[in-house]
Amino acid sequence: MLKLLEGANGTLAFLLIFACFMFGVYMAREILENGVKRVRLQAAISLFVAFAPEAASRIWIWYWRHLDNRGADVDSMLHSPVLLITALIQILGVACVIRVFAPDRWGREVWIFTTIVAAAIAVTISLIA
Repeated sequence: MLKLLEGANGTLAFLLIFACFMFGVYMAREILENGVKRVRLQAAISLFVAFAPEAASRIWIWYWRHLDNRGADVDSMLHSPVLLITALIQILGVACVIRVFAPDRWGREVWIFTTIVAAAIAVTISLIA
């Protein structure tokens, strides 16, 4: 089971890296062909900002699992800021995805509201449990 978890995290990590590369190529082509004001470009940027930190955190988890499966001391990885920093950047990226893809009738601030509600739910549950 541990090897399967390591393999799944590694597969997802590298797949996300390839997706980020694809978004980067798409963004470069879109900027060259159409400028920076197109909604499709905003969508690609928001997905890139959501996927890139997920890729970084998955690489970290995969490496962590890899070392743990080899019997290495991995306690220091628990205290590293990598997972916190990538989570904070990913929160921003997912909020941007919501901003770009939410229907206009929901208003321009729906991304702010949903981010605050999500944080409130997470903090409340963490304080209860």
